[in-house]
Amino acid sequence: MSFPGERIKKLRWFRGYTCEQLARLVKRTRPYLSSVENGHNPPTPKLLEDLADPLGVDVAWFTDEHPSPAPLGGAGIRPLLLALRDFHRRSGRAKARRRIPLLAPTCAADPVSLFTGRAPRGAIEKYVACPDELTEAQVVAVRIAGDRMAPRLFDGDLVLAVAGAPPREDRLAVARADGEPIACGLYRATKEGVTLTPINARYPANLYRAGAILWAARAHTIYADAYG
Repeated sequence: MSFPGERIKKLRWFRGYTCEQLARLVKRTRPYLSSVENGHNPPTPKLLEDLADPLGVDVAWFTDEHPSPAPLGGAGIRPLLLALRDFHRRSGRAKARRRIPLLAPTCAADPVSLFTGRAPRGAIEKYVACPDELTEAQVVAVRIAGDRMAPRLFDGDLVLAVAGAPPREDRLAVARADGEPIACGLYRATKEGVTLTPINARYPANLYRAGAILWAARAHTIYADAYG
């Protein structure tokens, strides 16, 4: 179960509000709301009541153990993706989605090998649905852990990568270095090695020495709650 602050942050983001904008709407300061979102302060019942209206949910949604999907409405990218998916389902044009491998965090195997029937034990955590718009034959999923990619990606979101497609400079990529878990970030190759820079400026870039990268792949940002 995600804590209320994490739910506030995710919902605020895909409704299209900045932290400062939402704080003004509920007559709170941005630092205070940020501290609630990041779990440093527990939200008060009055704060949840004030947030429910601009975020378009009932107060109970923030604390329910198994909340229903948030209603659409509002601004943002994620509601549009959900609405498009639901439209296709209602119109009868939805097709059975292919299943793609969700990589274990310590998967060292080249993702291309996972499509040849030679996947090593433990390389695949499970299989998840692939969005229809990704037509490449070899696509793998990686689950984000923590807030290194916030506010673009949050804990539990999925990143889908095209296996075998080389990363592009300063674009999102996933990579696995020797002795390290799978990492996600903005990719840059240097003379010293490879740098993956997180979106969240509170975290430093990961620098991997030349030759330490076992594999790297170009990524697309896809969200678990929109495509799960």
